[in-house]
Amino acid sequence: MTKIKLVISDLDETILKHGDLVSPKDQETVERLLDQGIEVAWVTGRYYDSIPIYFTRNERINYVSSSNGALIHNVKTNKIIYEKNLNYTDVLAIIEKVNEKASYLFIENSQAVYTDERLFTNEILEDNYFFESLKKQAQLKDNLYRFVKENKINTLKVEAAFHDLDFRDDIYRELSELNQFKISATHISNIDVINKDVSKGTALLYLKNLLGLKTEEIMAIGDNDNDVAMIEAAGIGVAMANGSPLVKEAADFITDSIEHDGFSAAVRKVIQL
Repeated sequence: MTKIKLVISDLDETILKHGDLVSPKDQETVERLLDQGIEVAWVTGRYYDSIPIYFTRNERINYVSSSNGALIHNVKTNKIIYEKNLNYTDVLAIIEKVNEKASYLFIENSQAVYTDERLFTNEILEDNYFFESLKKQAQLKDNLYRFVKENKINTLKVEAAFHDLDFRDDIYRELSELNQFKISATHISNIDVINKDVSKGTALLYLKNLLGLKTEEIMAIGDNDNDVAMIEAAGIGVAMANGSPLVKEAADFITDSIEHDGFSAAVRKVIQL
């Protein structure tokens, strides 16, 4: 078997549990990979500043991709090495379609995250670690549509969620059929919208070319629909047992769940540590 030289992994519900916790076993696996000279990279739907420092301040980890592949940092140099935005006119069109029904809405660029008061009045989010962090970091705007229009804000990602799941499914389908954007989801009530030429798969391919690797030298691990492109682009694609049906269908094999250190189980099945 060709030696794996890059392990690229999603964060939430793949190696990151309960908002900000990485198990001791998974931490040990990451360190063992780095000891063997294997690159470890992270790719997430989160915006960069919401990623726990465990992933961004390990001096031996070089690359972190955020906003579903729209942004890649070299974390050692703290430099952005790849960025692909939605044009602000597209952002306006998306906001216009989802604004009336969205239970929350926020947009991301490389400088900040912007939201409105709905994020703070949505009781469903009260106990969610990610959203508590987002509430502290996001810039509050009275009217996101007007803010984007007046400032011509190009955006890495638009995220919206809906209490009306039928509307959510309809808008997911409608935006997908336009073929202007890349639409994905991290749970059943939300949609993520990014540039049509971007995915976690394109982030993987960017790192593949940057590092001069072959497809068969890359292993990818994920749990949700937005991980499918990455799973399909890797030499070995792995789905978590807690993963979505789509990601399981795309994977070469299914590992254990997040609660049973599925990241470690997958790595140790393929790589002798």
